[in-house]
Amino acid sequence: MPARGFGGWGYGGYCNLGPFEGGGWFFGWIMPLLFWAVLIFLAIQLIRLLIRKGGDHTGGESALDIAKRRYAAGEINRQEFDEMRAKIS
Repeated sequence: MPARGFGGWGYGGYCNLGPFEGGGWFFGWIMPLLFWAVLIFLAIQLIRLLIRKGGDHTGGESALDIAKRRYAAGEINRQEFDEMRAKIS
């Protein structure tokens, strides 16, 4: 007598009521593929977000470059620029 499994359903004694099991063509391989694609996409987005938050917000500019840019734009005067340059160096 063959094994009947849970309530006698399914093939080989298995119930096959899970969301990724025995649902025919669509649920048989597309849903697990979609699940993993979404999971990988979310992991990549999380990593990019964490890198962006913890990374260099100046775009690779040094402190002296920022001070020069601010002086050229007129945001700071010559005395402030010289003080910043002395502290940086």
